[in-house]
Amino acid sequence: MSETVETVISTLEILVGLLDALPVPDLFKDAAMAIPVIAIRIMQISQGIKRNKHDMKELAFYIADLTNATLRPLEAVGGRPLGPAMEPAMKDFYQALQEVEHHMRYLASRNPWKRFVSYDKDVGSLNRFKDRIEEARRIMTLEISVATLALVEDINAIVTETHQVAEITQAIVEETALVALDTQAAVEEAQAVALKTLDIAEDTATLAMDTLAIVEDTATLAKNTQAIVKGTRAVALDTHAMVVDAHAVAAATHHGVGHIGNRLEVKKILIISHVTLYL
Repeated sequence: MSETVETVISTLEILVGLLDALPVPDLFKDAAMAIPVIAIRIMQISQGIKRNKHDMKELAFYIADLTNATLRPLEAVGGRPLGPAMEPAMKDFYQALQEVEHHMRYLASRNPWKRFVSYDKDVGSLNRFKDRIEEARRIMTLEISVATLALVEDINAIVTETHQVAEITQAIVEETALVALDTQAAVEEAQAVALKTLDIAEDTATLAMDTLAIVEDTATLAKNTQAIVKGTRAVALDTHAMVVDAHAVAAATHHGVGHIGNRLEVKKILIISHVTLYL
């Protein structure tokens, strides 16, 4: 096989893997996968045909390209339901490929004389196969296109809804930003109040310390005053004692002076008596 044939077969094998991964019912999946599988067999058989080999190889490439172009969009549609005409069209497409496969096997097995005699008939069969395959392909493509269009509409609806959600989200973000600004202003104002409160607290603490110092000074002054009072009281007591003593001394002095006066008077009389006697 040439490289081109190998490339086409490789492309069809990749298509089989893609169809196998579709999230669709197994019956639909099996029917879809069977089409590229038989297209691969047709491509392989066409390489061994001797008579009308150019036309048959061309038909094999035509079938391969048509199969890939028709079924590959199913990957984009995914598991989305298709129209009721899809499965009958797939069945008809597959049956047409079966007829092509059987015809090619028949051609590959005939001798040169039979191939020569049936040339015109082979050309007619070729055209009939192409017409049938094209009709089935047209229906399948139409059903896939309808599903794709519905999918696009759903995507557009999702995009529109997403856009609306984005606008709402943007509005929420803007409102949140405004709230954040208000919150920032409130925080700054609260910080300013806190700073003022801190200043007042510091002033109050300073005043309390000053008041405490005054209280301590007042307590010290009270202690000193109390000591002075005690001292003054002691002095008063001492002074009172001294006054009492002074009164006592005064009384004693007064008594002593009277006694002395009497003695002096007696002495005076005695002296006068002595003088008189002397004279």
